[in-house]
Amino acid sequence: MSHPAFSLDEWVAPEVDLQAAGAQAFDRLLRPPAMWTAIALGHIELTGQQAARLSRIGLKRSWPDHLVIWPGNVVGIEWKTGDGKLSISRMVHSKRGKPRWVEGQRETFPKLKAAGMRIYVCISVGHALRILKALECPMLNWEITA
Repeated sequence: MSHPAFSLDEWVAPEVDLQAAGAQAFDRLLRPPAMWTAIALGHIELTGQQAARLSRIGLKRSWPDHLVIWPGNVVGIEWKTGDGKLSISRMVHSKRGKPRWVEGQRETFPKLKAAGMRIYVCISVGHALRILKALECPMLNWEITA
């Protein structure tokens, strides 16, 4: 009887864990005048009333997960795991059945780029840090070890 070949699948962390690791790295490594923030839109289930209130005050969907800003630079970091696909525009319906168009990242990101934001899809913290270093973002010297 032959045995099937043994194989291991690469473990992929949930996207929120990748975002949290990026946040920790940014807190420790970025230096003034660089600043950053998270745009946490899809991580918490909101009631219809909460979503409506955020929409009313101008919160936009489909922005990058993190924004890093320093003089003359606005950089969006979109964290992706697995297939790494950007969201697409779609029609959604409220619990009452009212249709609403939701613009996806594929359509929003080009508009943000046209407004001057550089956007990078990153699959690891090291990937994001190498991009920021190449863009001359003020940060401490760093090294990723195994």
